[in-house]
Amino acid sequence: ALQGLGVLHILIAQNIAIDEENSNLNNKKLSKNQKQAKKEYKKSLPYLTDYYNLLKSQNADKSKLLESLNYLRNAYYNLSLLKDKSSYKKFEEVDNEIDLLYKKLIPAMQYASLKQHPVRLF
Repeated sequence: ALQGLGVLHILIAQNIAIDEENSNLNNKKLSKNQKQAKKEYKKSLPYLTDYYNLLKSQNADKSKLLESLNYLRNAYYNLSLLKDKSSYKKFEEVDNEIDLLYKKLIPAMQYASLKQHPVRLF
């Protein structure tokens, strides 16, 4: 349920962004949509963080941890694009945690190749 609620807010924010891209909005409306999208991304964070922490406390499979971290990274990345100052640092922290998990999952040679050609969920 936690992951679902977090992803729901991400999808709402992305729909706001898509609507914005597909219409000719004036700057005032654009700013209002950006604020609304930012608000939805921020709403996703507690759910996604709690879900990740729950998985971690249950020693969940690393692929589940990676999936939850990818959703978190997506939210922080999009917040940083919307000029949320603290989000870029959090994005980097989550991205580093993803890298650490990949290193544990993938032998070193394959990991180096993956870093050159990353495949991400978002």
